[in-house]
Amino acid sequence: MSTSTRLQLPYCAPADQLPAPLPTFEEMLSARCITDDGVDAGVHNRIDRNWPLERGVIRVGEHFVAKLGTDVKTVEGENMLFVKNNTAIRVPAVYAIYERDNLNFRFRRGVKYQVIVMEYVPGETLSSKLDSLGKEEEDAIAVQLAYHFYELRGLAPPSYYGGLVDGQEARNYLFNSVTQLSRNNGQFMRNERLRLGYMEKWVLARAEFTRPSDEGDDAPVFTHGSLHAQNIVIQPDGTVCLIDWEDAGWCTAAHEYVIAMDLTLDWSRDPLWQEMLASFLDGFEGEMQILEDLKADRRRREVEYRAEY
Repeated sequence: MSTSTRLQLPYCAPADQLPAPLPTFEEMLSARCITDDGVDAGVHNRIDRNWPLERGVIRVGEHFVAKLGTDVKTVEGENMLFVKNNTAIRVPAVYAIYERDNLNFRFRRGVKYQVIVMEYVPGETLSSKLDSLGKEEEDAIAVQLAYHFYELRGLAPPSYYGGLVDGQEARNYLFNSVTQLSRNNGQFMRNERLRLGYMEKWVLARAEFTRPSDEGDDAPVFTHGSLHAQNIVIQPDGTVCLIDWEDAGWCTAAHEYVIAMDLTLDWSRDPLWQEMLASFLDGFEGEMQILEDLKADRRRREVEYRAEY
């Protein structure tokens, strides 16, 4: 698949690459949701057919996992196909990508679902194993991750920054869109003065992560974009599989590091994972400081908003 043209949807892998017949849409709706660890999601494991699903991960039979919902991005499947076709990195095989239009629910009509059907990868997430890793296993995982990201950095870059396809914006949970910015940054965004002041800083910070650094490394690199221990599956034989490629794209190397460290500091704060990250990703402390300054400004504006209202 070229980096300059979008995959034509619907996509279906050749029949000789399928481990079994693809599940039907109805079979997916009847299956159980699973957690990121690949286990039953418990009391909330059934899809509510009365209301549209934003995003669900569904285990279907022995071979398949499906992501489906109104907020699933089919570009994740395209990113995984690109990585699988151009590197030796272990990612889940993608078997089908399509949209399902005009679904009718009790409380909403004409809903569109995006669907990605992929390989079920047995194993445990790295996050669930960090407390029990021995030094030999830890080193083996770190070596595989180092090689994976060496391969990603070696992909021939295009002449633009952004998503897999030219003109497509790379998704980014920190600098995603103005709509998402408003959703993620608290009540102070309702106040025009506080909002505009923050937006100025946000635009400048966003530019730092979408343009070349001052160090002269001006070629974009293909980044995973959501690297944390929950998105790394360790298979029973020790093979490392990277999952959740929705935010991948052609970005700066600093972007990968800052996102990974921010996710680590916000979620796990596990010192072993931070140490492993530092072993295979170049550090960008200046860019990390930009992000910390932006977060401090957000907290200050939240306090100011509460004081005023």
